[in-house]
Amino acid sequence: MGYTLQDLSGLLLAAVLCGPLLVLPGLALGQLSNVFQFQEQTTGRQWQLALLLGTAILPGIDGVLVSQAGLGAVLALHVGLAAYGTRCILRRGMPRLETGWLVGAGVWFLVLALITVDFDWNGGLAVSLLKIDMVKHAATVRALVESGFGPPRDVFFLRDAPAGYYYYFYVLSALVERAGCGLLDSRAAVSGQVFWSGIAVLALLTEIARATGLSRQPGAIAPLLLALMCTGGLDLIVVLQTGLSDGVWIGQINWWNEEVTGLAISVVWVAHHMAGLVACWVGFLALASLDQPAPQAVRARWAAIAIAGLAFASAQGLSIWVTTGAVATLGAAFVWLVANRRFDLALPIVAAGLVSAVVAAPHLLDLMAIRSGEGAPLALSVRRFPLLDQLVDAGPLRQLVDLVSLPLNYAIEFGVLALGTLAFWRRRSAGSAHVNAAAQLLTLSAVVALVIGSFVKSAIANNDLGWRVLLFAQVAATVWTAAVLEPFWLRFCRHGFSWRLPALLPPRILLATFAVGFAGVVYDLGALRLHQPLTKSGIADVQADPAVAHDLRGAYGWLNANADHRTVTQHNPSAPRSFAYGLYGRMPVAISDRHNAVLFGASHDAALARLADLVPVFDTAMTAPEAGERFIRNKVALAVVTSADPVWQAQHSWVWQVQPAFANGHVRVIRVETLMDAGLPKLAAGDAK
Repeated sequence: MGYTLQDLSGLLLAAVLCGPLLVLPGLALGQLSNVFQFQEQTTGRQWQLALLLGTAILPGIDGVLVSQAGLGAVLALHVGLAAYGTRCILRRGMPRLETGWLVGAGVWFLVLALITVDFDWNGGLAVSLLKIDMVKHAATVRALVESGFGPPRDVFFLRDAPAGYYYYFYVLSALVERAGCGLLDSRAAVSGQVFWSGIAVLALLTEIARATGLSRQPGAIAPLLLALMCTGGLDLIVVLQTGLSDGVWIGQINWWNEEVTGLAISVVWVAHHMAGLVACWVGFLALASLDQPAPQAVRARWAAIAIAGLAFASAQGLSIWVTTGAVATLGAAFVWLVANRRFDLALPIVAAGLVSAVVAAPHLLDLMAIRSGEGAPLALSVRRFPLLDQLVDAGPLRQLVDLVSLPLNYAIEFGVLALGTLAFWRRRSAGSAHVNAAAQLLTLSAVVALVIGSFVKSAIANNDLGWRVLLFAQVAATVWTAAVLEPFWLRFCRHGFSWRLPALLPPRILLATFAVGFAGVVYDLGALRLHQPLTKSGIADVQADPAVAHDLRGAYGWLNANADHRTVTQHNPSAPRSFAYGLYGRMPVAISDRHNAVLFGASHDAALARLADLVPVFDTAMTAPEAGERFIRNKVALAVVTSADPVWQAQHSWVWQVQPAFANGHVRVIRVETLMDAGLPKLAAGDAK
């Protein structure tokens, strides 16, 4: 249980350290800017706004500072702002901690612990399926910690250029790891930040419900919003059908289709995209706050514009795909405002855009300069619907089928939120739904997201644009559904359960769709731990022998303690994929695998050439000198080979021709220089003279 206890203590420490580094600076930013009339709010709401401001504003400032002055300067900034935030607390007093929020945070921490830590048992290590994305998160944080500057190195492909990637989310995790003074690793630091990201998303939904005027008691419906966060679509029906009929069990319920992942599961998998969503909406709300019947002070207007600009600058470094949806939304809003001669709101959009452009320009220029630039990043395409795609050959007819089936596609993916949205718009007129600028932005962002998600896709690796831009539609659908259910919820809080629901939401249908969506989330969480038996449908190449996984973690622990962290190491980059180099190791690799090698901007051709050079070293019985030549050609100094690699079984291969630098039951770490020495002729005793 050693590794399990280590991970649990690291996660707890990371969550404890991340809070002050995020919330206290957010409190200072709110006090200094007085955006959202921060100084006049109750203490409890100030803390909620502080979490949102910290999540939305700090990444943009951190990203610029870490690239120019390094992590030390960023840490100094956070400590300074935290000190000012502490001073504000001492002057006003600590807020009363609400039992509901404390219980929710405790349950959330336990869930996060169950799905992220390594389970160390009986000589084996069970690693969460989250390793598919955690390897990227942890390795990026380690690269920032090791170098102290951004952009970080490309953690998946050794090259002179750094990573062409939106890395702002990971700066705070790097600060947490630094502040932990060696008591936690990068995985724990990221998970600690994920903990706070989940709370921030719930705070955002509550704030949107308040700002749009769609809720009469936004604080009271926080549990309802949380319940809707924790539900998904009707995907489980498809998963059960394929599992029971064909024996193919999918690792996550959204993997059968173009993803529309529930908000709670999105926080677990892609917290950086969710942080980008928070940043975009803080910018939206700051601009919407300018829509006031009474004139505002000039300082207050410029403060709101500056906060919006900084939030949008943060967003582009947190998630370029989510930011694309925000930019399109603001563009549409600007056109509508100009057409209606609302220059009092149109001009602040331009001003916030200029602030954002100035702050974000260095990072955007880095992205364009560092990436290999192979092909256009976006392409026009109708959103796929695999249930019907398989019945039609690829081509125009399939596109037509996908187009016609879009309503059914989204009905399945949104589930109870689709029902709630339908009920909301059938019960409300446009006037009552759009009582202010925030409510108008809620609708506009959802419409723009659906248009982009339906007809545009990203052409880099996965369709991240189509998957992440729909977060805006999910947020809108969640708030609208909560608005429909609010009377029922408040009545439930006072009098208990009742079947008296709005006429447009038949109780049994509503509860059935909610139950299916919630069960889908439970399936996803369970599959994160039980993915080993799920050997089909796209995850067979991420399986790992628990004994090998355990020994790999031990090997990388030895490397971290005994090797220079600038030393290039290399594992087998072919399937089945290994993630230990990024989950536990601190050293660069020549290449990760065929999936992630090009993720941060490396050329596809260069990645294929390096794979062709290195994969045979682990898959065939090469001699020591031949293997050494290939390693040296790729600047590798340490090779990590396991019993799962084919070369392990060849007793006359390079693996067994030299003395390892480290070895345990299933792993050998070999210095490349010893491979070259093994090829030198042995001197006879008389020749030594």
